[in-house]
Amino acid sequence: MADAMARITDNTLLIDIFGFPAYNNLEEPRPFSNEPGCLIGFTTTFLALSWIFVCFRLFVRVKIVRLTGWDDLFVSLYLVFTSVASISFLATINYGAGRHFLLLTLGDVKKYLELFYVLNINLNLAATFIKLSLLFQFLRIFDRGTWPYRASVVGIVLVSLWGITFIVLSLFPCTVVSDAWNILARDARCWGYASISSPACRCGRGWGSWSC
Repeated sequence: MADAMARITDNTLLIDIFGFPAYNNLEEPRPFSNEPGCLIGFTTTFLALSWIFVCFRLFVRVKIVRLTGWDDLFVSLYLVFTSVASISFLATINYGAGRHFLLLTLGDVKKYLELFYVLNINLNLAATFIKLSLLFQFLRIFDRGTWPYRASVVGIVLVSLWGITFIVLSLFPCTVVSDAWNILARDARCWGYASISSPACRCGRGWGSWSC
């Protein structure tokens, strides 16, 4: 076992480490949605639309209405974090996004999972802030004391708790954070986003100690 581990380098394919999956789908064609051109096209298009819509909104609020609020702050934060998440995702295409995981090299997988870690944090931040932006906008629309206003307040509390939970889970996916992108980590203790089950192997942790 020690000799086998010593021969593993960053250029070693995962399939050479873990072997073929129980269900061999390696020969199946790559779906169009997994093609680099499709991934880049969809991501950049919707990111550009987000920038256009948010900038128009802020222009109206700051220059025309001359009235800003918490909803404007949160939608601005959404734009920042969704941009970082989108750029991180685009970077993962160079390291295997859209391709079969077992056909990637160990070095590519490490880079991919490092970028996924950054992406996941920013994606949860963006999702939380866009929800809060909408709910705080409702507070401006509805009269204080009415049931829609109270429902919006309850929604803000629930979304805040949801956001904090998922952001913490994405920030600390393992007791040792770096184990999240080290699939050969021994005795790694992970949960949430870093704890996955693979049909190829029964794992104590999907990204850590594999027992095939």
